Amino acid sequence: MASGAKSTIQGERMVGRGAGKFAYLILRCLNGQIIENGHPKCEFGRRPELTASWKWDGTHLEVRSDEFGFRPLFYWGNANSIIVSESVNPILQTIEDPTLDLVALSVFLRIGCFLGEDTPFLGIRQLEPNSILTWSSVDGLRIRTGPRPSANVLRGTTRTCAVRTYTELFQKSIEQTIAGRDIGRLVVPLSGGRDSRHIAFALDSAGTTPSAYVSAVHLPWKNDEDVRIAKLVAEALGGRHIVVPQPRFFLANCVNSIRETGFLGHEHAWQLPVRDWIIGNADTIIDGIAGDMMSGGLYQTQQLHQDFKTRNFKAIADQLFAHSTLAGWEGIVAPELNEALSPDVAYTRLLQELELHLTHHNPARSFYFWNRTRRQIALAPFCVLRGVRVATPYLDLELWSFLDSLPFDIVADHTFHDETICRAYPALAHIPYENKHAPRPFGRTEPLGIGVDFLRLLPSFTRAKGINWLRMIRRGVGSLRDHRLWWNQSGALYLLALLDVPNLKLR
Repeated sequence: MASGAKSTIQGERMVGRGAGKFAYLILRCLNGQIIENGHPKCEFGRRPELTASWKWDGTHLEVRSDEFGFRPLFYWGNANSIIVSESVNPILQTIEDPTLDLVALSVFLRIGCFLGEDTPFLGIRQLEPNSILTWSSVDGLRIRTGPRPSANVLRGTTRTCAVRTYTELFQKSIEQTIAGRDIGRLVVPLSGGRDSRHIAFALDSAGTTPSAYVSAVHLPWKNDEDVRIAKLVAEALGGRHIVVPQPRFFLANCVNSIRETGFLGHEHAWQLPVRDWIIGNADTIIDGIAGDMMSGGLYQTQQLHQDFKTRNFKAIADQLFAHSTLAGWEGIVAPELNEALSPDVAYTRLLQELELHLTHHNPARSFYFWNRTRRQIALAPFCVLRGVRVATPYLDLELWSFLDSLPFDIVADHTFHDETICRAYPALAHIPYENKHAPRPFGRTEPLGIGVDFLRLLPSFTRAKGINWLRMIRRGVGSLRDHRLWWNQSGALYLLALLDVPNLKLR
């Protein structure tokens, strides 16, 4: 794939798409005739990676999601028309007067991800995993949903056996990724954690050295342990390590990432500069999505596990709501909108989703995987980085099924992945992991720069409804003095971008 290639249809497969260019298909039935606009055939991904597609033959539309539903496909329909797209954005640009889904939004603002197939807009839905959507002027819209991947708990295994099986299956997944195909320029995004390191070590074991390992400098509220540790890993493997800086005025990227992800995410601003570098320097990347959730015990605490088992939904909700990275948004919305986004509304919707995971032997992992990993984290490889081929070895079905079968006790201490890497690659076991609690020093003028950057952005949101502008400006001015106030601006920027959607109806 040529570097910097424009959006094209090649062999019915979307390739070389840059930022802001999304595939879509609009079908309208007018006076007995169907008018089409967009791409009648699209395929996303190629085996052994996750694949999704749609095909319109002139009378019948068929849309297929991947088995995990990680490659996002969205749809909107009424009696006479349907729109399908890989992004919410083409749908928003087509329908008249999009309306907020206040229930879905209330949850998002409190836990940082949308649940199930929700989006912030009524009528716009993400297609469920392992589903087939069909549409015709005769039969209308129909959806058939198959079973999601799942595994019964693995009983009677020892931790040593589990480590050995994990090692073997992961190495097999990596070797399948690179075997028998032209992967071109291979780049591995490298952090200070476990998932990308396991990928790098497995590639080295398979005799493959990427053209580069790449890491991004983080935005000011997070330390740069990723860069420090990734450099040590790259040096140990004899590879080239690229460090991509952030722009001095970076808040525009915060807004751009919110819009680019169709208002579904707020955590991807730091990835835009590294995305731009990757599109110009890579044909294939290998992403570590789901490694931490499936084998690192991420968020899976003893307390949360017990609360699921005892159906203590209030305690679960309190824990989820307490860790939102969108804190502080309540103070900058108008009173009537704040009331409509009440915690009671969020709790009722959350309860519906929690019920779906109670039968899983590790319900916390199931909940987080199918919601946070699928709906928030997957936006990075399958939306932000969609301009290149993305391999996701932790989503290999055989490997994923094994990890999903691991009983809670094996992953409860959060060291299972560490132990697997250490035993599989003992010669590299001396390399430390990131210290997430390391301080991030601030320059004396840095809070001032962030505050000025924020205030410069405010006049661009000319259409934003439902904002308490007096409080918003006060908060921006306050951040000139104290950078800690900036953390609360994450929710402010998200709502400013969302409420600035053209012709948006609040209810």
